[in-house]
Formats: sequence, C-alpha cells, structure tokens
Amino acid sequence: MSATKTNSFMQAGSRGKSRRGRTPSIDMEKIENAVREVGAQMEDISMKDVADFLGVNVTTLYRHVGGIDGLRRIRASLSRSDLPALPATKGHTWQSWLKVLADYYRSALLQHPDLLDFVQAALDPDFLNLEQEASILVQYGFEPRA
Repeated sequence: MSATKTNSFMQAGSRGKSRRGRTPSIDMEKIENAVREVGAQMEDISMKDVADFLGVNVTTLYRHVGGIDGLRRIRASLSRSDLPALPATKGHTWQSWLKVLADYYRSALLQHPDLLDFVQAALDPDFLNLEQEASILVQYGFEPRA
C-alpha cells in the first residue's frame, strides 16, 4: 500500500463522520427531555429536530424510538402525565359524569393537541384511564363486557 493511499485512508477515518464502534450516549430519559424541550418550541416535532437537540444523527434516534410515531407516542405520554386525575364521580349520575368527562377531555385536547393522534386511534396512550372509565360506568350499573 502506498503512502498516498494510507494517508487518504487515515484522513477519511479521522474526519469523525462515521460513528461505527462508538454509540452516542443517549437513553430514553434524554430522549424524553429532548422531546419535551423541542415540543415546547414547536407545534409538531421531527426526528431531525430531536436528533439535533441531542447531538446525534437521525439514524441513532431511529434505533431508540423506531421513527416519528415513537416520538409522537413519547410526546403524548408526557402530555398525558401532565393532565389532572379523572373527574370525581361523587354527586353525579352516570349521565352528568359523562358530561363532566367530556369537558375534561375537551380541555385536555385543547391544552395538548398532540394527544389527538391517539384519540383518533381510539386508544389512550397508557390505557389506564380507559380502564378506570369503564370501571366507573360498571359501578353506575352498566354491564361489563369482555
């Protein structure tokens, strides 16, 4: 191998563009933090914006979250954790409680529009509220169904 080839090889390897062998130090906590920060500055988030915030390339972020849907799930989960507890049932009929619940969700969606992706899918990001709501309706006399 000539000195020229060796030099060009060394130069290419020393540019730092390849991340082979060394994985940047990111984890879910750092990704959640980045999603929170980037999301506070813009209505929608992108893989590139979050990767830039973390100082990694987009491919690295894909390995951790699986794509933009994964980022949106993280954002919705963070938004969900900001919401207050479900409205209390005390003093309500099932009809009046459902009205209060509808107001609760309307307010939540106005505050956190990123949750709309999951409402349209008819899935609560963590299913906990859905189970609690069904349980409350059973307490009001609705029949439980599998």
